[in-house]
Amino acid sequence: MEISPEMQQQIRQLQEADQQARILLSQKYQFELQVKEMQRALDELDKDPKAEVHRVVGQILIKSDAKSTSAELKEKIEALEVRLKALEKQEDKLKEKAKSLQDRLQGVIPSAGD
Repeated sequence: MEISPEMQQQIRQLQEADQQARILLSQKYQFELQVKEMQRALDELDKDPKAEVHRVVGQILIKSDAKSTSAELKEKIEALEVRLKALEKQEDKLKEKAKSLQDRLQGVIPSAGD
């Protein structure tokens, strides 16, 4: 069976959508790990707000107060959560696109055998 150029294009688009979905999942996983790590650090700061805190800046550790470090962590968590929501929206759009392409391809494949 010969595959039409249109069908080849749809197959390529489906493969690209699959690749993009894998990239998004990887990014989403990395962001989720960062959020969990920051949340654990925030939980530790909440246990002892007067604890001595150091943070990494470049290649050195700098002493910092727990309050400002806690606020910074909260801001970073919020920013990551916004990015996660954006990734989820992109993921949903890609799923819809892939489903549409699959449906079109499946509609063409059975008729090609007739």
